[in-house]
Amino acid sequence: MAVTLTISETLGGSEVSDSLAGGGTGVDLGQVVSGQYSPIINATLNEGAQVLYFRHDAVDDPITNFKIYMDSYSRTGFTYGGAATASSDYIDLKAEGAASDITAAAKNNSNGLASGVWMEQQYNVATSNQFNIATARGADPGSKYVQIFGRSSQGIDETTAFGIIKESCLYTADNVTETAPTNPIDGKIGTATDTVLGNRAKLRFRIYLNSSFDTGGIFQFSLVSRFAYTS
Repeated sequence: MAVTLTISETLGGSEVSDSLAGGGTGVDLGQVVSGQYSPIINATLNEGAQVLYFRHDAVDDPITNFKIYMDSYSRTGFTYGGAATASSDYIDLKAEGAASDITAAAKNNSNGLASGVWMEQQYNVATSNQFNIATARGADPGSKYVQIFGRSSQGIDETTAFGIIKESCLYTADNVTETAPTNPIDGKIGTATDTVLGNRAKLRFRIYLNSSFDTGGIFQFSLVSRFAYTS
């Protein structure tokens, strides 16, 4: 049987459905000001992120080799609605990610040098530490948990896609409580009742702009999910 992936903004929510320029639905990261990030609540406290939950409807087996990468905006039946072109947006966002600062000040763009699209993978990360690409968490470097699309030419196509890590996985039985699975594995999301691997992946996203970025208008891009399944 085919396996369907659902991407939602809440644990048990429906598929993301923000209205997009040009038509169709997806995720709107909001308006971002040069030298800041979006979604933003309070930059001083490092608050604000687009949380997305990933789950699937397989009955027997987990999905495996789950990866995410950025691509040029393309939606069958819908028109690009940005200010330039889909290909130029893709090129610009990759370049911003490649040039982004990765010091401790980058997490909330307090130095105005962070840029590009970022992904945070630790499902239970503290607000003060989310998107901190510079500081170690336990015995692991922060870069294990935080990825920037385009940095070192990674996360920009299927070959360089970012695999989800086990720390992104959680289990919920009631779509309210988030619990650590007993033995999560990189790249895998379990079935609805799987307490071992977990039945959700939780990822956070932000878009950053450095303080000298001066191109206005709507940017659009695709985030592509790929995985293997059986049934």
